[in-house]
Amino acid sequence: MHTLSVQEIRQVYEDRCSRLNLLREQRADKIEQIEKKEQLIEDYTKAKWVLTQALLLTEQRFTAYLESMVNFVLGSVYTEDLKFKVTFEMDRGKPSCDLMVQDGDNPPYYPKDETGGGILDVISFALRIILWSLKDPRPRPVLLLDEPMKNIGKGVLLKRIVDVMKKISQDLDIQLIINTHITELAEMTDAAWEVKKTGNLKPCEVIALQQEKEETFPVRDWEM
Repeated sequence: MHTLSVQEIRQVYEDRCSRLNLLREQRADKIEQIEKKEQLIEDYTKAKWVLTQALLLTEQRFTAYLESMVNFVLGSVYTEDLKFKVTFEMDRGKPSCDLMVQDGDNPPYYPKDETGGGILDVISFALRIILWSLKDPRPRPVLLLDEPMKNIGKGVLLKRIVDVMKKISQDLDIQLIINTHITELAEMTDAAWEVKKTGNLKPCEVIALQQEKEETFPVRDWEM
């Protein structure tokens, strides 16, 4: 049996004390790290809550803005009780947006499923104007529209949507350049040209230019 000398005992004691101090320092360091992690988790939780509330508020405001603008155009064209509905949902952790139309108390439906497509034409035009207005910086006040009302038909509805387009153009100081095969629509514009191809030539003929203002359907004020 080996008997430790006083010097050896002192050395063992000092080693154990050093080891104990090291463990205490490591423990204090781990506690500090845990506290920082807990604070970080708390900060992330608060930030997530703030972002969620901001997202909800943004969705609500954007939904109200989008619905009011599109319903302005729909209400100016159609006499039916048509309402544009925007619904945000989470699909597999990702936000999705449904754009639908509701006729009175009937269930909402997708405008692309509407027979004829006239309502979809009107909504598409309204959305083009809205997207233009939301860009920052706002682009040049010129929109090119290719066959924008090809499904609206002729007569009263066409006259109403043209009145709305003129109202928006004037109020927002935006120029609408329309390509259309609908002669009635062209004749309602401020200026129109007909392009015909004869051989290799494409002569352009004026068919409407700064016409006299006719009696129009009442259109509500457009606020952007």
